[in-house]
Amino acid sequence: MLLPVLSAADNIGVYTLQQFLSALLWTVGLHGDNITGAVTSSFLNTWIVENNTAFMNGTAVADLPYTWTPNLCRLSQWVSSCWPILVYMVMSSKKLPH
Repeated sequence: MLLPVLSAADNIGVYTLQQFLSALLWTVGLHGDNITGAVTSSFLNTWIVENNTAFMNGTAVADLPYTWTPNLCRLSQWVSSCWPILVYMVMSSKKLPH
């Protein structure tokens, strides 16, 4: 019954919406990852299992059925949030000419 929802949810639009809602909830003092994760974790866990099954059956990594996994979340959300901090550190460590 939920198969159409599962397959339709694996796209950049739904991923962006989830990340936006999570960040929005954080701005008002709520733990956005836990709140949005209550909905998305069932999808993500199903996709991990199906990707693992496909990979163990010989499917190439580029051809796995689902893209949005917790690894993508960590790679995009946490690493991308580090870049502004790193740029600021590099810029503040250099002496600016007077």
